[in-house]
Amino acid sequence: MHDVAVRRGLSLTHEARDLLAEPSGPDGPRGLIAQALRFFGARVALRALTSFGPFAAVWPLRNALATYLLGHLFDRYLELARTERAVRIDVEEARRVRLAIDGAIVRALTVVTPPVEEPTIIDDQRDAAVVVVDTLLGLAAGVPARLMVRLEAAFDELLAQSHV
Repeated sequence: MHDVAVRRGLSLTHEARDLLAEPSGPDGPRGLIAQALRFFGARVALRALTSFGPFAAVWPLRNALATYLLGHLFDRYLELARTERAVRIDVEEARRVRLAIDGAIVRALTVVTPPVEEPTIIDDQRDAAVVVVDTLLGLAAGVPARLMVRLEAAFDELLAQSHV
């Protein structure tokens, strides 16, 4: 989060940095005992997951995806939605952004976005099997982009609502 802010010529207060980096979000456990329980609970869950073969990859991939989304949406906020003139991002601004990020991740599956316009094929010389395979590959390749559009739309909606 620090690197994203610095690239935009901004800085974070210590409290804002802590809040944005908190794995459980702005309203998560912050006390020493709560953090210890979360740490040991995560270790137990990680050991349980890693004992199930292919599920061993789920935990690190989930954390990597969450980190990527956090950075991407924070950068989107700084580029498109930030109206503050201050060079330093304080804890209240960070809380509002983090709540919108966490809410967007949950809401991305239900938000309504305009349909993706597919190009019209003028002269298709492919046989039916190739069309099916190409269509399936195209759909699979388009999933990340479609999910990002939904995530960004949900994030933009939540940010707009938090300004009210």
